[in-house]
Amino acid sequence: MAVKRVLITGASKGIGREVAKYLAAQAHYQVIGTGRNVDRIRDKIEGVRYVNLDLCNESSIYACIKEVGDIDVLINNAGMAQIGSVEEVSMDKLKQIFEANFFGSVRLMKALGKEMRLRRDGHIINITSLVDKISVPYLSGYTASKTALAGFTQAYRMELMEFGVKVCTISPADVKTEMRADLILPENSVYEKKVLKMEAGMYKNMEAAPGPIIIAKLIEKILKTKKPKPVYNVGNMVGPIMFLKRTLSDKALEKLLKMIYGI
Repeated sequence: MAVKRVLITGASKGIGREVAKYLAAQAHYQVIGTGRNVDRIRDKIEGVRYVNLDLCNESSIYACIKEVGDIDVLINNAGMAQIGSVEEVSMDKLKQIFEANFFGSVRLMKALGKEMRLRRDGHIINITSLVDKISVPYLSGYTASKTALAGFTQAYRMELMEFGVKVCTISPADVKTEMRADLILPENSVYEKKVLKMEAGMYKNMEAAPGPIIIAKLIEKILKTKKPKPVYNVGNMVGPIMFLKRTLSDKALEKLLKMIYGI
């Protein structure tokens, strides 16, 4: 098998780190991982080349593209999340979330996807979240940006299909990582009780979930598949969750979500 050059965004921790570690341990992948400041990464993975990338900074994105050169596999994993009410999350914060979770990934796809099209070969794997199918209260910015990325990915997949470029989405349910969302909770907020319950419930579910190795193994499977599926749902209780999504009414699903998070 020819060696494939893999670019993984957000490789300093969580899912990105686990994917980088897993692929780098295999001889047929040359892994490049990104972080906002790679000099601060203390536990660098042997065999992984690290490159600075700030997805909220257009100049940083194009500098990264120039530095890494030709890429066979792009894994858009990096991003950010917020916990807070729509009223209390500023427009500037929402724009930042969209830059990190959507526009930054799109810029990488447009540049690297074009090169893949010209070579008639390549993979683009975008890691979103199961919130792209089931909206979660107090995660509005995260939910909206990941949903946008999921829709964009499916459209781009169909555009590149005839050129031999394979594009798909991984939508994880809860996965146990150290990821922490930015808590936005002004003093004396009328939403304080529910926002804190939502935060506690989210981290409790993550703690009980499988680790990110399930994403790493899935990515390896996708890279070895001749015709990857458009979407892969994975993670804690994903089967029952998707069953309920298909069978419950929208109102019933809302009630269930509120009950799960105690809000």
